[in-house]
Amino acid sequence: MIYAGVEEQKEQAHLEGGVRVVRRLARLKFGAETAERLSRLLEGVADPEAIARIGDGVIECETGAELLALAEKS
Repeated sequence: MIYAGVEEQKEQAHLEGGVRVVRRLARLKFGAETAERLSRLLEGVADPEAIARIGDGVIECETGAELLALAEKS
């Protein structure tokens, strides 16, 4: 069904937008190296709630290592 395909595309675009925001915030707070490592971890995450938890982690974590550990668990 065409409508179902459109909905899937919207969900994928929404997820990708969230990933971009999380990467950008991680780069601003922890630097490019952490953001690059986080990007690789985020490639395997398809759950919007997991992306949101990692985004919260950018704010809550004190170090890049702490954020990466959180992302590895997601």
